[in-house]
This record gives sequence, structure tokens and C-alpha cells, in this order.
Amino acid sequence: MTQDQAMTLALRYLAFQPRPVVQMQTYLSGKNVDHETIEFVVSRLKADQYLDDSQYARMFVENRARHNPKSLFALGYELAQKGIASSDINAALDGYDDEALARKCIAKKFHSWQHFDDAKFTKKILSTLQYRGFNYGICHSVKDHFTAIKAQVHKEDK
Repeated sequence: MTQDQAMTLALRYLAFQPRPVVQMQTYLSGKNVDHETIEFVVSRLKADQYLDDSQYARMFVENRARHNPKSLFALGYELAQKGIASSDINAALDGYDDEALARKCIAKKFHSWQHFDDAKFTKKILSTLQYRGFNYGICHSVKDHFTAIKAQVHKEDK
């Protein structure tokens, strides 16, 4: 496969969404592109700023924080699985707070859960946060926060 053909494949792959370098290399390898051509394509895409792991990590974390909040640990783990360097991961996660992410996660679901009895309400909060990788202390802090809000809402309704 020529370098131009490999570049066309890579650009088509990038057209759908940003990709990390490792993912691009894996994709091109799967298309039977030789190693030298892969290195040429990846270096050219980096030079043209189509591939940038630090920018990818920032966009990934911003998107997850907005739409599907998880703990900083879980986000870092996902990025590491995608082949992002730890320095880029740390830079992307800088400025985010686990407790704020956990509160945002539960705030989305609070309205539909506020009518549950206390035991089920607590179980829902804790299991949701634990599933998303938040630690024990944050889970209980957020549970206490939303339990207080629930009590206030029910107090106002009476």
C-alpha cells in the first residue's frame, strides 16, 4: 500500500472522531499497512496536528465530565488503556474534582430517584457512584448531600 493510500485511510478514520496515536497505529496495522508507512503517516498527521494525544485526552475528559461523569481514577484508566501517556493524562485531569463529578452524576438522576424510600435511594446513589469508580468517602459524602436535599424537598412538599 502506498503512503498516499495509507494517508487517505487514516484521514477517513479521523473524519468520524479524534483518535489517539496508538489507536491510529492499530487501525493501520489492521489494514495491512507496513510499519514504515504507518510511522510516516502518523508523523505527518502529528505535524499537521490531526493527531495529538494531549488534545485528545483533554477532549475525552471534558466530554466524559459533561455527559458521563466518572471518577478521576476511572477516567485516567480509560485513557491509559487507549495508549495515552501519563503526563498527558495528568494534564487532562488537572482541574477536575472527584466530588464535583460525583455530584454531577447523581444530580442528573436525582429527580427520578427522590421519591424512593431512604434505603433504596441510598442504595441507588452508592451503587451508581461505586460503579463509576468513586471512592468510599466521596460516595458517602455525596449520598449525605443528596439525602439532605431530598429531606428538604419532602419537608417543603408537606
